[in-house]
Amino acid sequence: MKNKIYRCLLACAVLAGTVQPLPAQLLRTAYFMDKSIVRSNLNPAFQAEGSYSSIPVIGSLGFSGMSNGLVLSDIIYPDRSKGGIPYTFLDPRVNTKDFLGSVKKNNGLDMGVRTDIFTMGWRHSPDVFWTIGVGIRAEGYLNIPGSLLEFAKAGMTNDKSVYDFSGLKADVRSYLELSAGYSKKIDERLTVGGKLKLLPALGGLRADFDKFTAEMGQDNWKITTHGKLNASVAGLELISEEDHISDMEFNTPGLAGFGAAVDFGASYKLLDNLTLSGSVLDLGFISWSKGNYAETKNKTFTFNGFELPIGDKESDMEDQLDQLKEDAEQLIQFKQNKTDRSYTSLLSASVLAGAEYSLLDNMIGLGLLSSTSFNPFNVYTELTASANFRPVDWFAATLSYSAIHSHFKTYGIALNFSPKGFNFFLGSDYMISKVTPQFIPVNVGGSNLYLGMSIKL
Repeated sequence: MKNKIYRCLLACAVLAGTVQPLPAQLLRTAYFMDKSIVRSNLNPAFQAEGSYSSIPVIGSLGFSGMSNGLVLSDIIYPDRSKGGIPYTFLDPRVNTKDFLGSVKKNNGLDMGVRTDIFTMGWRHSPDVFWTIGVGIRAEGYLNIPGSLLEFAKAGMTNDKSVYDFSGLKADVRSYLELSAGYSKKIDERLTVGGKLKLLPALGGLRADFDKFTAEMGQDNWKITTHGKLNASVAGLELISEEDHISDMEFNTPGLAGFGAAVDFGASYKLLDNLTLSGSVLDLGFISWSKGNYAETKNKTFTFNGFELPIGDKESDMEDQLDQLKEDAEQLIQFKQNKTDRSYTSLLSASVLAGAEYSLLDNMIGLGLLSSTSFNPFNVYTELTASANFRPVDWFAATLSYSAIHSHFKTYGIALNFSPKGFNFFLGSDYMISKVTPQFIPVNVGGSNLYLGMSIKL
């Protein structure tokens, strides 16, 4: 358990590009799959064909993430020699100028997991469809200043005497989602829907620095920080060593807060073969109970720099990551404040707008979907074109291609099987088409995977 706060806040931040994990936990490729039950997560106006009950836990399971800057292949490099071990950007074999060329001023990483413990949907009348669900959500958001990555890679070898890491932020949260959804066909063309979500919170952590500088001295760096940390987790105890937090322990778990959110959407059949639709998702908040509060009030201390492989010294990826974590622990030093504080987090809302043109009696549909996710530190916009195939009643497939955030580098695929008795779904917006010999994805700024199984009632 030792030093996990720092490993989370900085080591993971510096290494953010090594994780290709869910912006707002959406699977855009499934938006136009009218036989898939998971599409109601994208627009509550969408109705399933018939009643269903999900299989617990695997009824709906998703993993996803997004980066606005570095990708995995910018951070981990393959050793192409026989039996070679991958190494990180810290290794001297990685050219400093080339690496820094891929670093942005602010590098964001959003990641998350969702699983539905139980969901059910049923048709109340020919026009009305109800859904209920219980799920667990976990989300993490990081903002890493490019100067921090530059400092880690080149701080001890170039002539720069002052670095500014202000803007380093992290927001991690986990909560239950209890939902009830309602969809109604107003007439033959218009359908509207909404979903109410109650959010018992399991745990949240938020840290940010409005001042964080490193100034080169004769033999070391002078670090000055001004930041704060809120940790609202029931049963969490922070342990201090000397004048800063060094460890944490968990005692009795419980709820750490409460929140609420709403989804709403609509679908309108403009022409017999042209349907327009849109939705707003996760419009809400979580109010965290009073928890542990720590801060750094213009604290100044010395730091000897990152002890990383420099010059002609080489080491493998595991050694480099371990050393980076040890150095990161020394760079951030929070002092616990005895005054507990509460805080409020807005959820990561999303806005979607879509249009689909159907052909051959709806056996084929051509779709275009715009999606924008408003996360704590970044806004992601994506435009996704899809071809939707419905050759038989029990099977559907969708191929998608995304344009804006992914720079035309990724495609998606989704498959839905719905024979008599059950429904199975599998899909991803970011299929990996190119990997290194060690199976490290190349030039992928996002990835997700979503699956679900349910029983027809």
